[in-house]
Formats: sequence, C-alpha cells, structure tokens
Amino acid sequence: TKRGHTSEDSISAMKLLRDADIEVVGQLMIGLPGAFPEVEAESAQMIVNGGCSAARIYPVIVLAGTELEEMYRSGVYMPLSVDEAAVRCASVLDILEENNVKVIRIGLSDSENLHDSSTYVAGPNHPAMGELVRGEKYYIKMQALLDGFYGEIKGKNAVFYVSSGQVSAAVGQGGRNRDRIMSEFDLKSVKMCEKAEVLKYNVLVDIF
Repeated sequence: TKRGHTSEDSISAMKLLRDADIEVVGQLMIGLPGAFPEVEAESAQMIVNGGCSAARIYPVIVLAGTELEEMYRSGVYMPLSVDEAAVRCASVLDILEENNVKVIRIGLSDSENLHDSSTYVAGPNHPAMGELVRGEKYYIKMQALLDGFYGEIKGKNAVFYVSSGQVSAAVGQGGRNRDRIMSEFDLKSVKMCEKAEVLKYNVLVDIF
C-alpha cells in the first residue's frame, strides 16, 4: 500500500502506545491488492495481539485520481463485490469480537460523498455494509447448523432462535438470509425468533 512503514513498525507502535496506557483503535482494510482471506485473518489477529480495544473494518473501494484507479482501469486490480466483501468482513469480525475487540465501524460512512462519480469509481460501497456483514455472520452459522442434518430436511420447516434484538440481523437485509437458507436447503418455510437465553451471534434451530 506504499505507506512507507512495515508491519513490524506498526506492531512496535502499538506496543509503545499500550505500554504508555494509551487506547489504540485498529483499522483493517479488506480486499487490498494481493490480499486474500488468510492474510486478512492474520491482520485481524495482529490487531488483537497489539492490544487494540476497538477496531474499524473498511472494504477497499477505488477512488478517482488514485494509483488504484489506474490498476483497476488496466485490469490489474479487481475490487470485491458487495457480497464478497460481506463474507470476508464477517470472517475478520469473528476474530475481533471473539477476542473482545469492539468493532465500532464497518464500511465507510454514507455521508462521505462517495456516490459521486467524481470521487467513487468502483468497489463495495454499500450504505448498510455493517448490517450486511453482521447478517452474514448469522447466515454462516445457520448454514452450518443445517449442514449437520445431512440433507434430511428438504420440504420441512425451520425455526431459528437468536438473542434478543437480533432477529433483523438474522433475517438479513431485505430478507436475504431467510431467502438464501430456504432456497439452498429446499425448505418449506424459515422463521427467526428471539430467545432470551441465546447469546449474541449464537443460533439454535428446530426442524419440523
């Protein structure tokens, strides 16, 4: 990314700040040129190991007048789609939150004039990226639960139970999770319900 410093420099800086009792917020970019999910997972772990108390996750978008735009126009760089960005952001979100690093933003602010063609060129610039990513976490968990039934649920009904206040995230933006699960597993119906004893991002399922 040509920032002029190495990963080791960043790790050293985080240690100095931590030793000085200064709060550190990590920033993680998803979809950089040459990056792939395993590298992004390592970067998320570096944020954890660096003692960051919070983090922001930004899928890379192509801005006008940058070297990245030149790479995009020449076909050297291909930005992530919105769906690809949601999946890869969900993976690093898991790592951060499971290690008690609070994620305070996912995606660029919708107020940053990034829909103007003079600024924005390409990439996953979605006004509700955070909602998509958190929904993707639920989709992955629901998918894994149903995989455990080994194809014995075709034509049946599924009720998923999530923690209080998480039904909207579980259903997914525009009902995308519900629709994908129903289609993928050929279910008759899919419903999401709250259950107080279920922890956030955990999911239980009943099949009938």
